[in-house]
Amino acid sequence: MGALTSPGGLAVVGVVLVLLIGVLVLGRRGGGTAARDALVKRGRYGEAARMAADAGDFAVAFDLYLRAQEPENAAAIAVKRGDLRQAAELYERAAFTVEGPLVRGRLQLTDQDLAPLRRAGSG
Repeated sequence: MGALTSPGGLAVVGVVLVLLIGVLVLGRRGGGTAARDALVKRGRYGEAARMAADAGDFAVAFDLYLRAQEPENAAAIAVKRGDLRQAAELYERAAFTVEGPLVRGRLQLTDQDLAPLRRAGSG
């Protein structure tokens, strides 16, 4: 009991506690990285990017969003990283991406597409 009351004994206990906490924190991060790596191996880049962003690993999240072909999410990460030029380029790329008439499961019609339907309904 005398070792815990002496300054040297308290220092040893403090060092042991710091090492124990460090091991626990690093062990947690390793588990998250392993799960993220498993998603990458399966080609699920978007999910892996979300995990990286939630963990605060923005550099990895940025790269994974680009691999997932999600420029709007990569642009949001670029803003968080402070790279506004990169974000602007990515937002522009996302805005001018040529997509088919189905976007996220919804039919996207322009006024030009709707004009024949309007004429047919008025007659």
